[in-house]
Amino acid sequence: MKLLLSYLNVLFYYTIGLIISLKYLVLYCVQLCSGKSTNVDNSEENEEKPLYKDLKFDFHEEKLKINDQHIEVRFVSAGSPKNPLMLFVHGFPEFWYIWKHQMKEFSGDYWTVALDFNTNESKIADREFLVDCIKVMLDHFGRNRCILIGRDFGGSLIWSFLDKYPELVVKSVIINAPHPAVFKQELRKVSQLAKTSQQLFYLVPKLPEWYFSRNNLHKLDTLYKDAELSADEISAMKNYFKKNKFENIQNGLTTLRTNFIADTIFRDHSKVSTAETYPQVLTIYTKSNPHYNDSCFGHNFVKQALQVTEIQTKHGHYFQMNERSSKLLNKVIRDYFENPSKWETNWNEEDKTTSGNILKENFDEDDEKKENTVGEAFDKLIKQCNDSNDTIENIKEGMKDLQRRRQSEIIKEIMLCVTFDKQIKQCNDSKNIIENIKEDMKDLQRRRQSEIIKEIMLCV
Repeated sequence: MKLLLSYLNVLFYYTIGLIISLKYLVLYCVQLCSGKSTNVDNSEENEEKPLYKDLKFDFHEEKLKINDQHIEVRFVSAGSPKNPLMLFVHGFPEFWYIWKHQMKEFSGDYWTVALDFNTNESKIADREFLVDCIKVMLDHFGRNRCILIGRDFGGSLIWSFLDKYPELVVKSVIINAPHPAVFKQELRKVSQLAKTSQQLFYLVPKLPEWYFSRNNLHKLDTLYKDAELSADEISAMKNYFKKNKFENIQNGLTTLRTNFIADTIFRDHSKVSTAETYPQVLTIYTKSNPHYNDSCFGHNFVKQALQVTEIQTKHGHYFQMNERSSKLLNKVIRDYFENPSKWETNWNEEDKTTSGNILKENFDEDDEKKENTVGEAFDKLIKQCNDSNDTIENIKEGMKDLQRRRQSEIIKEIMLCVTFDKQIKQCNDSKNIIENIKEDMKDLQRRRQSEIIKEIMLCV
């Protein structure tokens, strides 16, 4: 009876996935009927492009054959191998590059190694196999313990690794990845089922591969929109997935399909390790995550694993890829390593829940300080227009000062100068040089950021 219910659940999830895929199937048919090619644009895949030209630290790439040469796992390392090992595991659709800010931050104190599971040459993508791959990597490095950090599906793998090999982990940080047992329970809620709709769509064969790969991987632009990545970062992500006819995308989707049904239907997650050696785990999640209910976090069966931190940021599910948000994340991780007692949370033995810390990225306060700083500079500069013979010399010094300001600060202040025209009119009775300055200052308001600095130099 239990097995029958399990297969009915499988049928239920596949049915939802098929329903969700209908709109993409219609899109595919429309594109086919319109005469447009439904094939993926591979025009750029053979071009040799520097994928990681924005990295500001030295790193080393290497490949390791596993399981009698049938499986190949790539990893990237930074820092000295003499330092303690810090191992990173990515999610989907990602690769080791998403950890660049963390590797740069911690490579001075740790040997940082980021795994890349997308390059497996085998179709074997079972969770147990991937967990054992992490164990094989530790053996390869000659380490008996490490620090494990993962996010999304990578974080889910770490949960499984902790259950199976708790004695091999010193500490762990898991980002936006609920424990598989908790996620299985949460899927009973309609709200979580709705947020999981994209994963259910991935269960459908072939169509997700086409959807991901179409229009120059436009899907990645959508996924990483909130993270506000630079053009170079987006290009690096796309160029990576374009290699080998999008094999990395296919491998990632195969892994998700293999594990979603197994994890949510057939695998028994109740046998969580109760070993005394179970390491401390800092669970970090973003508020109002588009993929998970907040209730997915702060639950577990292992008391010593629960240290939960909620981060409120505008950069969403992939916030650690944003340079600014990563600074907050790095600060949290470092502080957690150095002051673990600070991150202890309140454990409720009755319902096995925990309440933890809440951290908020305050963007508005910093921006306001910047605007006030530049505003003071403009106020001083305008007042100089009303001075006498020293006006030109004072303005020259003011212009030099403005050249050292950040372009974004200048533009923001220009928008704030609502009363600028009124103050300029006060200079009409002065000498001709004041009239010229008035026209130049008006012109400054209409220029783009790069033109502003050039015009300032001309005014001098």
